[in-house]
Amino acid sequence: MKKLLIAFAAAVVISLICFAVNYISYRATTHIPLAVRHDGGEVTVEIGFGWQCVHTYAMTPNDHDSRSIRLEPFSLIFSVLILTGGIFILLLAGTAIFRKKN
Repeated sequence: MKKLLIAFAAAVVISLICFAVNYISYRATTHIPLAVRHDGGEVTVEIGFGWQCVHTYAMTPNDHDSRSIRLEPFSLIFSVLILTGGIFILLLAGTAIFRKKN
């Protein structure tokens, strides 16, 4: 149980750091680097670590491109759960390896 709590705490910290990196990057470049990108027609959607960024590209000469970002709680929760599982498995494997040596 202690390993699971450690894994969860580490996953939350890592996810919040990635959440902040994506937001700062969006403000600087209008793209989020730690995301899954979906391209299609005149729209590109980037989803990652709690953010969804939508880029809509103009299809006529008089229109303008639009960009928006919104909070996506499902992707943040998903990333915390995936990271918790991965870190927990690494902690279990590390414990098993070090116990065998002693």
